[in-house]
Amino acid sequence: LAAEDYPLAYKSLKTAYKADSTNTKICLYLGKSAIKCEEYQKGIKILNRGLNMIIPSDSTLFNYYFYLVDGYRETENGTEELKYLQLAYKSNPNFRVALYKIASVYDWRLKNKTEALNYYRQFMLTLPKKKSGDTDTSEYTATYYNVAEMRIKELLTEMKMADRKSVV
Repeated sequence: LAAEDYPLAYKSLKTAYKADSTNTKICLYLGKSAIKCEEYQKGIKILNRGLNMIIPSDSTLFNYYFYLVDGYRETENGTEELKYLQLAYKSNPNFRVALYKIASVYDWRLKNKTEALNYYRQFMLTLPKKKSGDTDTSEYTATYYNVAEMRIKELLTEMKMADRKSVV
């Protein structure tokens, strides 16, 4: 649009926005027109509203990522499974077990012992403490954390043995 066309577009788009404020394209063009007509705060407000409508919440993203992980795990596509586990963890850092699952993918699917060890160690750092300072011994922690601790020891042993074989 030419600069002189924005006031008419702004007026028309305000009418369209009143009829349908959930249309993200109307938000985009109304926000742009408002800014071009020096209605900066109104334009910013409308553009932010449009953005909020098109950007999914972290919890929505987490659910999509998590179920994609399931699909890729079932099809034994470790690379994609890993990618979506990392995205799920990024969108919900409280999903600590993702670090364990990432380690497992590196360990068993991708056969990358170094990265597996790295993520098992990161997972162990999330071990919750009871208020008294004792380690939490709930079923959740007893299962994942004990397995991770055991696997760290096994990986270190396997990696030392591999190093010895390569020296000989």
